[in-house]
Parts: sequence; structure tokens; C-alpha cells
Amino acid sequence: MAKTPKIRLIKDKRREIAQEMERHRQALADLEKQASELEIAERVLISLGADDEVEGDIDGGIAILKNVPLAPIIRTKMKPENAPTMPQMILTALKDARAKGKRGLEPKEIAEFIAATWWPDVPQVAVGPIAWRMYKRHDLQKRESRYFLPRNDGDDDEKTS
Repeated sequence: MAKTPKIRLIKDKRREIAQEMERHRQALADLEKQASELEIAERVLISLGADDEVEGDIDGGIAILKNVPLAPIIRTKMKPENAPTMPQMILTALKDARAKGKRGLEPKEIAEFIAATWWPDVPQVAVGPIAWRMYKRHDLQKRESRYFLPRNDGDDDEKTS
């Protein structure tokens, strides 16, 4: 039985360690990619006004949303617990506008109503996408950038729709 030189044993052990370290680096890179994708999905859902309770990165009722890598952290107030869903708030804003004789509202105006009524820190970007989905489902009507209640929503006031 021939003896393996000690230097050879050391080199083989270093090679094994290097291979193990590379496997760990790859696993870490995979986990970082998954975390990044989940972070993006979370930001998209929040920007669309997801009503789910947010768990995890919560700091005193403030959600911490990390932008793309190396970007600053964005802090946005969470929707108050007692506030209705975003679609309900949008419908209420449009009903209020109709009652006041307004011919529909732009998302910015809807956000202003929501801020004055339920959610002072409502992100304006939370209104537009949901109003658009409501329009696509035929829950709302839309002309240019203004959203309206449908004419057949139970009100006979067709001049404002």
C-alpha cells in the first residue's frame, strides 16, 4: 500500500471544501432570487390594493417595501383595519360624486375622496389598477381617464353617468 503524500491530501481536501462552498453559493443565489421575486410580487399586490393582511416586514403599522436592489426603502401606511375594501371605497366615491352632480372621477379624485373618508395615506397608485379591473369586469364605465357608475346600477340619474 503506497502512502498518499500529505500535500496531496491537503489539496484534495481543499478541492472538496471549494466544491462544497460553490454548492452553498449556488443555493444562496437561488434563495436570493426567490426572495427577490416574492418581494416584487408583494409590491405588485400592495400597489393593486390587495386586502390581505401583510405579515413579516411590519414596523409599527408601516409596511416596509424594498424596491429593486440598491434602491431606497419605500414606507407606506397600511390600509386601516376598519376601512372597506378598495372596490367598495371606489364605488362609494363614485356614488358621492354622482350625488353631487359630478360626471365621474379620475383615479386621483377617487384617491382624494378615500383619503378624506377612510385612509389619509392612501397611495394614489392603489386606486387606478383596481378601478381599471372593475371597468374590465363591467362594474364601472370609463371615458378617457374618468370612471363612472354604470347606468343600470339602480339609480335613474342617467345624466351623470
